[in-house]
Amino acid sequence: MPRRRKYAQGIYTVKNQHKYVGKGKPKYRSGWELTFMIFCDTNDKIIKWASESIVIPYMHPFKGKRTNYIPDFFIVYQDKYGKTNAELIEIKPKAESIITEKVRNARQQAVIAINHAKWHSAKAFCKAVLVGLCVLEYSKPLFTPGLSCAYVDVWYMGCITELYAGSIT
Repeated sequence: MPRRRKYAQGIYTVKNQHKYVGKGKPKYRSGWELTFMIFCDTNDKIIKWASESIVIPYMHPFKGKRTNYIPDFFIVYQDKYGKTNAELIEIKPKAESIITEKVRNARQQAVIAINHAKWHSAKAFCKAVLVGLCVLEYSKPLFTPGLSCAYVDVWYMGCITELYAGSIT
């Protein structure tokens, strides 16, 4: 009997080809990534978007060698003031983002340490090229993308607002 996947995975079919600037077909590895792709593809404020299109070198904290970090998304959007902004977006489960008292084992701690090393390099990269960085954290898996665009707008904008208050500084 085939194993059931824990997360939604697949290839997204872009509907607004003029907005997608990535190479190849975008692949999603979770329901949250799929939902974000739908949001980028259908939202009028998103001017351009790409999935896994930028490579940022970073120093692996345990292996001590250079490796590459590829953020989930690159977006260019128009904010409510009409200003054009660009951001790298990483979508991660909260359990892989923040060390809390619930982090029980060394493996979980290692994943978090590696993610923070990636984000440290991404922050320097973004500062150099004048692009924002946002890590969207979620605490519950999303298995089906059956959200209306209005809900996705609220979800995305809510996360951005929440994360700018306490994100990577």
